Amino acid sequence: AVVSTQSGHYGRARIHLWPRFHANISECIDKHKCEVIELHIPLTDIMKNLQICIIDLLHFCMKEVKKHIPSLDSDFFVVENAVAKDYFRSLKKVLNPMWSHLGSNTKQLVEDIKTISRLNNQLLQCSAVRFYEVVHKLKPTGASRSSRVCLWMFTEAFGRLLSLSKQRVEQRDAEKIELSPKWEAIQEILA
Repeated sequence: AVVSTQSGHYGRARIHLWPRFHANISECIDKHKCEVIELHIPLTDIMKNLQICIIDLLHFCMKEVKKHIPSLDSDFFVVENAVAKDYFRSLKKVLNPMWSHLGSNTKQLVEDIKTISRLNNQLLQCSAVRFYEVVHKLKPTGASRSSRVCLWMFTEAFGRLLSLSKQRVEQRDAEKIELSPKWEAIQEILA
């Protein structure tokens, strides 16, 4: 009844509706039910160490932000939350009322938290070469030192992050690039 009323509004007396699938296609799909298998793929040792470096950098930046804004909720502002996908949006909402009163260093630290938490996602999603490119672009150059000094870039954790990401690309003993564990799992499934 609703469809006929709406079709009348558009100047159509008759309307033809077809099912989304033809009956024979629907029967075929019903016969062959899909089986979903969830795989838990462990990280390589280098990836685990990279993740530790990322967490150390997040901890460093969060500690610096807490120095500038001691009124921040300590339960919300923790490293475990920072690796969540929508954390930065929530952080912006919390900081929005005081954003105009924050100094440029504090604002930059908040942006740095976003950048570093993205690194964690890119570690899991990107190839070793792409991840190395992303990390290498963060490396301070002479020009960036004069414009803005990010203290976390001069920490031991960032140095380890650079060297480990390079090690994934230039494995000396294997003479090959480290494959993502998910590709090895796919190869095993297809073999």
